[in-house]
Amino acid sequence: HKVLFLTFCMALVTGIFFAARLVLFTIYWSDPAHRFQPLEGWMTPGYIARSYQLDPEIVQDILTIGTDNPKAMTLSKLAKSQGLSQDAFFNDLQTQLDAYKGPNRD
Repeated sequence: HKVLFLTFCMALVTGIFFAARLVLFTIYWSDPAHRFQPLEGWMTPGYIARSYQLDPEIVQDILTIGTDNPKAMTLSKLAKSQGLSQDAFFNDLQTQLDAYKGPNRD
C-alpha cells in the first residue's frame, strides 16, 4: 500500500498548497489598499485587471496587446514596446481605466 499512501500524501500536500494560496490571495485582494492602485512600472496587465476589478480581456484591449504577449509583461516594458514614455503611457492608461471604473465602483 506504499504507492497508495504516497499518492494520498501528494494529493494532500497539493490540496493544502492550493487552499493556502486561495486564503492568501483572498486576504490580499480583500484589502481596500490594493484596489485601484496608482499605476507603477512593475505592474502586469493581470495585476491591473484584479486591482481595477476588470476582466483581463478588457485590460488587454485597453493596452492594445494581443493574447500572444506574455502575461508577465510589465507596464514599463509595454510602454517601451509601444515607443512611448512611461508617463505618457500611464496617463493614457489611467484615463481609459477611469472610464471603465464608472460611478458605481469604489
